[in-house]
Amino acid sequence: MYDLQINTIPRGALIFDRTGRPIGVIHYVQTPDIRRANALVTNYNGIDNRQLIWDFGEDILELAFGGDDQFSDELITRMENQGYLHVVKPDGTGYFVFGDELDHEEGGAVFLNVEEHDLLRH
Repeated sequence: MYDLQINTIPRGALIFDRTGRPIGVIHYVQTPDIRRANALVTNYNGIDNRQLIWDFGEDILELAFGGDDQFSDELITRMENQGYLHVVKPDGTGYFVFGDELDHEEGGAVFLNVEEHDLLRH
């Protein structure tokens, strides 16, 4: 279980992988889908910024990759249960970072418990 709560992470923060390698800047923070999330993970007083009219796991994968059918239901559920960060690299490409990939915050930057090559590239 991770201690860093996704709703406390600011847009624009730098993000580093497990080895300390800089990955990019946080472009968007999506909190977990309260309808599906584990109560222990979402026990906070933050704002849930999801829209009530969409299932953001399926819909974001559809928009980002031109179809969510190439991803397992397990990945979609993970995305919705944990929320995600969208990180943009200097070259304009990006990654999705899931809640269980967060390790800690230090000096305004976010550090992950995985290496860059383990992230879902977008």
